[in-house]
Amino acid sequence: GKLSLQIGELFVAQNIKIKFVPQHHHEVFDEEMNCIEFMEKNVKEIEGMTGKYQFIRQTLGKFGISQVLQTMKIKELSGGQKSRLMMCYFFGFGIADLVVMDEPTNHLDLETIEL
Repeated sequence: GKLSLQIGELFVAQNIKIKFVPQHHHEVFDEEMNCIEFMEKNVKEIEGMTGKYQFIRQTLGKFGISQVLQTMKIKELSGGQKSRLMMCYFFGFGIADLVVMDEPTNHLDLETIEL
């Protein structure tokens, strides 16, 4: 669960985007979508962008999500692949400045952990 501050003070910059990444992927994804559809729907910064699909595909590729995986339904991806997709969403598209992760290595393969 989420904990409240127990002691001390917490200062957060005015426009900082803080996101929490849950341990369970289904809390973030609509698993009936594919990776491209998810990004298109949820990354508001790319709305109306020229070359949007190419940008999405390139960004997903940088996180080890192959062209084949990009068009599969999210529910068909392995736990490690879903973790890569989640990291791509938060880090690759600038959705957050600070990400708090709940047990981030639970579903990762060794290759991803070593990144």
